Amino acid sequence: MAISSSIKQQLSQSSLFERLYLGFFAILPLIFSTESIDPVLIPRQFFLTLFIALTSILVSYFIYQNKLTLDLRFIKLGLPLCILAFLGFNLLSMNQSLVISESIYSISKLSLVVIFYLLTTYLLIQKKISNNTLVIGISAFISITVIVGTIQLVANQGDFASMKSSMANKNLFASIIFLSFPFILYYLANKKRWLLFLVPFLILILSVLLILQTKAVLLAFIIFGIIVTTWLVAYQGGGKKYYKQILKFGIPTLILFGTLTYLNIDKFPHLLNTETAKTRIHLWENSALIIQNNLWTGVGVGNWKIYFSKHGLYNFNEAVQNGLTIFQRPHNDFIWVFAELGIGGIISYSLIFLVAILCLVRIIRDTIEKKVKNFYVLFFACITGYTIISALDYPMERIEHLVIFFTILAITTAKYYSLSKDETAFQSSISYKSILGLLLISVVSLSTIVCSKRYAGEIHSTNILRYRHSANWNKLLSEVDRTISPFYEIDPMSIPVEWYRGVALFAKDNIPEAHKSFEKSYSLAPSNIHVLNNLASCYEKQGFHLKAEKYYVEALLISPNFEEVILNLSAVYFNSNQFNKAFKTIDRCGTESSDKKYKVFLPAILNAKCESIINELRDEYAIKHVRAIQISKEKLVATYLESKDKKMTFANYIVNQSFRNRPL
Repeated sequence: MAISSSIKQQLSQSSLFERLYLGFFAILPLIFSTESIDPVLIPRQFFLTLFIALTSILVSYFIYQNKLTLDLRFIKLGLPLCILAFLGFNLLSMNQSLVISESIYSISKLSLVVIFYLLTTYLLIQKKISNNTLVIGISAFISITVIVGTIQLVANQGDFASMKSSMANKNLFASIIFLSFPFILYYLANKKRWLLFLVPFLILILSVLLILQTKAVLLAFIIFGIIVTTWLVAYQGGGKKYYKQILKFGIPTLILFGTLTYLNIDKFPHLLNTETAKTRIHLWENSALIIQNNLWTGVGVGNWKIYFSKHGLYNFNEAVQNGLTIFQRPHNDFIWVFAELGIGGIISYSLIFLVAILCLVRIIRDTIEKKVKNFYVLFFACITGYTIISALDYPMERIEHLVIFFTILAITTAKYYSLSKDETAFQSSISYKSILGLLLISVVSLSTIVCSKRYAGEIHSTNILRYRHSANWNKLLSEVDRTISPFYEIDPMSIPVEWYRGVALFAKDNIPEAHKSFEKSYSLAPSNIHVLNNLASCYEKQGFHLKAEKYYVEALLISPNFEEVILNLSAVYFNSNQFNKAFKTIDRCGTESSDKKYKVFLPAILNAKCESIINELRDEYAIKHVRAIQISKEKLVATYLESKDKKMTFANYIVNQSFRNRPL
C-alpha cells in the first residue's frame, strides 16, 4: 500500500520521463512468454528496446525544441569510459567468434543496456528524472517480483523448487532481490510513517532468501550487512542509537532464523550441498584452459559454450557426459568475460566495478547531507556484494539484472558528475547530433531485429524438439527451414539447428544430405559430442570406417563415458574385423546400460571375443568350455556379466572357470 500510494503521488507531480521510468520498472517483472524456451530473456530485451526507442524519441524531440541541452560531458568520466571500453572489446572479439549469430545477440543486448545507462545518466543530470523516481520504480519492481514468488510458493503447496518468481530461476530471483535491496531499504527507511513495516519486511526478505537457499546471495547479504552496520555504528553520527537498534532487532532476528534453520535443516538441503560447488570448480577448470589457449583475444563474445566441452566432460555427472545437460555459461561472470574477450575484456569489465566503488567513496566523502550519504553507502555495499554474486553466478546474462545494476551505475555517475569541477561550455554540432541519432537508431534497430528473429527461432526450436520426439521428420524439416537465420544458428542447448535437419534426413535414410548437414553443424560446434557422433555415423553408414573412427574417438576424448558413441565405435571395429578393439570398446559401457544397441551388439562382440580366446588356448578342455558358453547368447552374456561382477577380465574369468569345473 505504501508503494502504490507513493506512486500515485509521484505520477501526479512527475515529468513525462519519470512516468516512463515508473511504468517501465513496474511492468518489467510481468513481461514473459510461454512460447519461447527461455520465458523472459528475449521478451524483456524486446521490452527494453521499446522503452529505449520511446525515450530516445522524446529526448530527440525535446532537444529539437530546445527544451533539453545535448550535454554529454559526463562520458569523459572514468566509469562511462570503462563501460564503453568493455563494449568496444565485445565488438572486437567478434573477429574470433566461431558462431557469429551468438556474438551479434550478445552485443545487441549489451549495446542496449549501455544506451539505457547513458540515457538514464543524461536524464538524471538534466533533472528530467530523479533518484526518488528510480527508487520508487525499482521498489515497485521488486515488490511485484516477491509477490509473484510468494504466490508460486503457496500455489505449489510449499514446494521451494517452484519459487522462481518471474526470473525463471530461483538463484536469479535471489540475486535480483539483492540488487534491488538498497532501493527498497532506502525507501522504507525514509518513510517514517512506514518505519514499523521495515523490520517485518527485512524478516520477509530473509525468509525468502532462506527458502531459495542461494549461498552466493546469502554471502553477499552478509557482506552487505557488515558494511552497512560498520558505517552506521562507526562512521555515522548517532552510532550509539544505531548500535542499540541493531542489538534490539538484528541479534534476535538472527538467533530466531538460525534456530529455525538448524531445527529444520532437512528442509534446506542446498545450504549444505557441496555438489554445486564441485560442478562450478570443474566449470572454472575448463574455462581456465580456454583462457590459457586464447589469452589475448578470447574465443569471441557468446562463444564460451561452443568451446567449453573441448576440454573434456569426464569430471561431470552422467547427464553431462551423455550430452543430456549442456552448460551455457561458467557460473562466473568474470571468468566468462575473460574466456570470451581476453585480457582487454576482463580488465575493462573489472574496472567497471572498481571505478564505481572508487566513485562512491568520493561521493560519500564529499557529500554533506546524512541521508544522501546513507543512500550511496547502500550502493557501495550493494556493488561489493554483487561482485561476489557475479563471481559465483551469471547475472550478466539477464536483462533485469543488467538494468538495475546499470541504474545504480547511472545514479553514481550523475552524482559524481555533479561533484566534478568541469565547467567547460559544451558545443554540440549538427553532425555530432546526427552521429548520436544514427547510433541510437542502429542499436534499437539491431536489437529489434535480433529479438524478433531469436524469439521466432525459440518458438520453432520448441516445435523441432516436439517433432523430433514424435519422429515427425517432414514437419521437423519444415521447422528447421523456418528457424535458421544469420541471427539464430544454434538453439538454447548449444546444438546447431542444422544438426536437427541432419537427424531427420538420417532417419529418412538420405545419408548424403544428412552428411552435409552434420558437416555444417561441425563447422559451428566442433566439440559438441552429438555432432561428432552423428557425423561419424554418416561416415560409417557410407563405409568410411577410418573417418568414422576418427570422429568417434574425438567424441570419446571429450566424454569417455558417452554410451552411444562407445557402442557406435565398437560396431565400427566389429564391422572392420577388429574384434579385440570392439570388445575393449564395448567393455567400457556400464552393464546396466538401457541403450537398445547394447543388447544387440554385446552378444556378437562377445562371440568374436570367444573366438579370439580360443585361438590363444592350447588346452582342449578349456576350448570345449568356451565353446559351451558360445552355445546361447543368454549364457554368453551371463558369463560376461559374472566376470564384471567379479571384477575380472572376460578372458581370465572363463579360463579360470574351465579349470575350476575340470573333472579330477
